Amino acid sequence: MFYVGEYTVCSDRVVTHQVHFKKGMNGATMKASVKGYDTVQYKLGAKAGQKMHVSID
Repeated sequence: MFYVGEYTVCSDRVVTHQVHFKKGMNGATMKASVKGYDTVQYKLGAKAGQKMHVSID
């Protein structure tokens, strides 16, 4: 935990995953879980006209 001015900022866990598509595939499935105020970030690239569908259960 550290302080910024009058605010207290908690240092919760942040996990980053790079999303890769296997050759010839047009999709990928990633699974992760979070607890409390933890964060999971997914990084990926896309080209013009591509679409992304995200589902959170």
